[in-house]
Amino acid sequence: MKKNLLNDLCNLTFDKDFQALSTRCSEDSVFELITMDENRKSDILSWLLNPAASHQLNGYFLKALLNYTCNSASPEQIKNFKSLFNIATLSTSNSKIIRELSTGKGRIDIAVFIPNEKTVIVIERKDGTSVHNNQLKSYADWVDSNYEKWNKVFILSDSYLKHHEEYDDRFVHIDDTWLEDALDDLFNRGLLNNKQEIQLKDLCQYVFGDWSEKREPYYREFNSKLNQISKSHCNTIRALETEKIKVGNKNIALINITPDVFFGKIIPKCKLKSEELKICEVIQQNHEIFAHLHGLNEFDLFNEELTKSFPHFVTCIYYDSVILMYKKHQPSSGAWPYYLKFERTKNEVGSVFYKLSINVSRRGDERYHSITERVADIYQMKRQSNWKYRHLDLITDMEKIELEDGNDMCKKINEFEKAIKDLDL
Repeated sequence: MKKNLLNDLCNLTFDKDFQALSTRCSEDSVFELITMDENRKSDILSWLLNPAASHQLNGYFLKALLNYTCNSASPEQIKNFKSLFNIATLSTSNSKIIRELSTGKGRIDIAVFIPNEKTVIVIERKDGTSVHNNQLKSYADWVDSNYEKWNKVFILSDSYLKHHEEYDDRFVHIDDTWLEDALDDLFNRGLLNNKQEIQLKDLCQYVFGDWSEKREPYYREFNSKLNQISKSHCNTIRALETEKIKVGNKNIALINITPDVFFGKIIPKCKLKSEELKICEVIQQNHEIFAHLHGLNEFDLFNEELTKSFPHFVTCIYYDSVILMYKKHQPSSGAWPYYLKFERTKNEVGSVFYKLSINVSRRGDERYHSITERVADIYQMKRQSNWKYRHLDLITDMEKIELEDGNDMCKKINEFEKAIKDLDL
C-alpha cells in the first residue's frame, strides 16, 4: 500500500472544500431515496389533482390540467367534449379522485368524477413506457358506454411525449409542461406558505422536473468544489482507486469501501493491519463524497478522450455525467440550448450502466431558442406550446463508457456533429 496514504487521506478530509461537501452529499429530500416509477408518479399526480388534499390549493391543479388539455386538443378532439363552456366554468369542489379504477378489462390510472357537473376525466399516465393492449380504446369505450350523457375528457399524460404505435384519437396527448407552468406560477406569485413551498419545490425538482444545482443556492458550488478537490488531491484519489484490499474472494478498491462493506465484511472477517483498518474507517465514514469523487475521475478521463477526438465540442463534467455541445453555439451564461449527455445510472437491482441522450432546453437566453427548436426538429422530438425541456435516449444499457472506432457511441456523436455543425443562430 502507498506510503503515507493515511496521512494523505486525512489531509484530504481536512480540506475546507471536502468539509463543505459533507452536508451537500447527503439527501436533500426524501424523494431522492425513492425510485419514481409510473405508479408513484400517478399517486402524487392524483394527490395534486384532489381539491380536498392537504396541499390546500383546492382545485388549482385540476383546473390547470383541464385548461392546458383544452388548449392542446385538436379540433376533432374538441368536438368530443360535450360542452367547452361547462369545462371552462367547472366547479371542482365535489371531485372524487380514484386510482386504478377497474373497468373489467383493465385499470384506469386516474379517474376524476365530478357528479354535480356530470363530468368524468380519464388519465392514463406514461413515463417512458408505451400504450399497450388497446388500453386507451378499452377505457374510453367503457366510459362512453357507462357515462353516455356526461361530459368526458380523456388525457394521455406522457412525460416523454413519445410516439405510441397504439393510440386512440379521443385521448389528448400532453406532457408535464402544464404542471411545470402551474408550479412556476405559484412560486413566482408568492402565494404559498413555507410548508407548501417546500412540498411543491420537492415535487418540481425530484418528481416531475429535472433537478439542477442552480435552482438551490446552497448547492450551487457543489460541482466546482468536487472539481477543485479532484485537482488538489488527484494523487491521493487515484491511489484510493488503484489500491485494493481482499474481502472474502474479491479485491475491492479502497475508494469503494462503504459502511455495509466495512461493518458487514471487513470488521468481522478481515485481518487488516492497524493503518489499513484506519484508512478503511475514514473512507466508509465519508463514502458519499468518495463515491462522487470516484465518478468524477471516471468522467474526467472520458472527457479527455472526448475533447481529443472531437475538438469542436465544449464539455462540462459532473460526478455522474458529461455533457457536450458545439462550441460556436455555447451561450456566455445560462442553460445550454442543447447537448448530448453521457450518464452513469443504476437499474432496479443496483447494477451500474451508462446511457447517452440528446437534450434540448428553452430555459436559457431567448436568442438561442430558435436553435433549440431546430435541434428538436432534427431528432423529431414532439413538443407543445410553452415547452421548456425535452430529452430523448439514444443509447441505453451500455456496460462501459469509452470511445472506440465504429462503436455505437462514436456513431451517435458523429451523427450529432453532422446534424448541428452548420446550424446558425
